[in-house]
Amino acid sequence: MGTTSKKTVTRSPSAPVRRTRRSSEPAISASPTSDQIAELAYRYFEESGYAPGNDVEHWLRAESELRSR
Repeated sequence: MGTTSKKTVTRSPSAPVRRTRRSSEPAISASPTSDQIAELAYRYFEESGYAPGNDVEHWLRAESELRSR
C-alpha cells in the first residue's frame, strides 16, 4: 500500500484571509426580504392562535424586529 503525502500550505503574511459564509449562517443584508418578514409574521399569527384581523400588526412587528437585528 502506498502512503499519502500531505502538503503544507503556508500563507504569506500580506495575503488577505478569505472568509466564506457557511451554508448554515444566514445571509446578512441591509433590509429583510419580504419572504423573511412573511415567515416571522406567520409565526406571530400562529402564536396568536390564528386569530384573524392582526395581519398588518404582525407584518409591521416582524419587519421592525428583522430590521433591528
